[in-house]
Amino acid sequence: MWLIEVAKLSCNVIGTYLNYIKKYDKDIIYINVNKKFLGEDERVLEREIGKGGKHRVKIQTANDKHMKLHLLRMKYVWKRINWSQKYSKTLYYTGCVSVPFSVFDGYMASDRSTVSFLENDKSNNKRYLLTTNFELGFSEMNYDVEESAEDINVFIYGYSKEPCLDKLPCRKSVILEFKLKQNDLVTNEYLNKVYGECIELFDYLDSKNVKNIHLYVAARQSVAFTVGQAIQKHHPKVYCYEYENGSYTWKIDIKEGKIIK
Repeated sequence: MWLIEVAKLSCNVIGTYLNYIKKYDKDIIYINVNKKFLGEDERVLEREIGKGGKHRVKIQTANDKHMKLHLLRMKYVWKRINWSQKYSKTLYYTGCVSVPFSVFDGYMASDRSTVSFLENDKSNNKRYLLTTNFELGFSEMNYDVEESAEDINVFIYGYSKEPCLDKLPCRKSVILEFKLKQNDLVTNEYLNKVYGECIELFDYLDSKNVKNIHLYVAARQSVAFTVGQAIQKHHPKVYCYEYENGSYTWKIDIKEGKIIK
């Protein structure tokens, strides 16, 4: 008799577990906004990938007064996403968010995640989906960093503008340029180049015993996210800075997930 009861209980547990998996066996739409409202993004995604069978996660705060609250919400969202991705297929990522937030999102996603970005074709102002597929290729670049350099500035530019070199925390700098023309499309090949050169640089700085990387990114949100995906746990500490009104105002300790002013 007791064997029958145990069997029934086991069936109930297994049934509950399968229903839970089914609940999370969905693609995830993650919209992260703190700069301006982009309601059209969600509608475009619905047209591209369908309305049903998706988890929607949207974080939106009005301004920088809510930065710490915004980051706290992001951490909560990533707990949900990381659990869901055990069973789900794709993470769809879009929005309009501060660069440090987007780099942090990429770090939390890591390079193991399949990510589709909703990008903008500036030639006709239409949106398109871009799915990443990283394939590493090494460029063997010489960055000329001294062994004794504990801190270094890293600039990553996707726009045609010169870096702001005023009031930086250290003297030595490395600049990576991935410049796009105004109407150029962001492609998988482009993001693959960003990822490959960034992870190669971070590995190189780690081999030179650099302790702290001060990261400055001026690029589209998908590029900033990809830079974050290139940051590995064994790399040096990374502080990513926000550029506002001609100066760098605040930063995030990417690995610790802390805002520093």
